Amino acid sequence: MAMQQKIIQALEKVKTVTKEQVDGFLTSKGFSQLDEDSQKLLEKLMDLKLKISDAMKEKNSAQADVNTLSSKLQTDSTNTQIKNIKDVKKEYDELITKVNEALKKSKELSVTSQSV
Repeated sequence: MAMQQKIIQALEKVKTVTKEQVDGFLTSKGFSQLDEDSQKLLEKLMDLKLKISDAMKEKNSAQADVNTLSSKLQTDSTNTQIKNIKDVKKEYDELITKVNEALKKSKELSVTSQSV
């Protein structure tokens, strides 16, 4: 039972395990010396630890994907905003040009009508 506790405590400290590590443990001399109930319990524990490790890897991968997509979305959003600002500025500049042309023509007409 003391050996079983040591193994459980060791497993609690380990963040992730691989299939190879689990297989290595299950075929180790120390494992084969345990009684059958302890072996079954540890097999289940190791299987759960492996599933947790796999789930953590999937979670980390998904988080990385989310971060990448979030960054891309932010970049795309910024680029769209910049494009929209440039479009509005272009329209504004065109309007200013038209207003200035109209003012110039108005002055020309005013000068022409005064000279007549």
